[in-house]
Amino acid sequence: MGTSSNFKEKLPEIEAAIDSASFLAFDGEFTGLNAYRGISHFDMPSERYDKLQESARQFLLVQFGLCTFHYDPATDSFSHQAFNIYVWPRPCSRNAPDPRFLCQTSSIDFLTNQNFDFNKLFKHGVSYLRPAELEKLKETLKGRQDHRRLSMTPGTDQNQAIPIPPDQELSWPEYTAKVEEFVKSDDQQLELGEVQWFPEEAHLPDSQRKVQTPQPLFCD
Repeated sequence: MGTSSNFKEKLPEIEAAIDSASFLAFDGEFTGLNAYRGISHFDMPSERYDKLQESARQFLLVQFGLCTFHYDPATDSFSHQAFNIYVWPRPCSRNAPDPRFLCQTSSIDFLTNQNFDFNKLFKHGVSYLRPAELEKLKETLKGRQDHRRLSMTPGTDQNQAIPIPPDQELSWPEYTAKVEEFVKSDDQQLELGEVQWFPEEAHLPDSQRKVQTPQPLFCD
């Protein structure tokens, strides 16, 4: 069962299974199924689809099931790999989406009767952002950083380096080394502890080193 504690480890296996699959099947468990009571047997197919789509958007996917099927020409048979993943979109920061959703009693009752582990969902569900949400969060963080940088250095070039206070000079190389190591790794998060951050790129008097990153780093 995929959770936040093992998802990163399992992800390469999941990606390899998808890439080598002949075809895929997937299923999901939701907090409800039907929020729209206006469905009629006389609905046109397009009307029925629109109603079900709008209904589904009001509920939350809490478990995603994926099964990949692989054809073996030598035996003229199929094999499969199955993955089940708890998903729970917890906010990663104050600016991240904080979803609100509906619950339907019959659906929750069904999951409970099937021994669905809600504690594991809430505590260890894999968090996620939709692509549009990720881009919006990046833009928000970038705007905050730009505003902070400009507001704290009025009348100066925003790319101009500022000096580091003497009480921070000894610890700054250690922070820089940790960030450089983080950039080279596959880690998604780095905690530096209690650090005095500066709105501009800061340099030690005897070093003009900059941390080079393949893509922008977003801090909050």
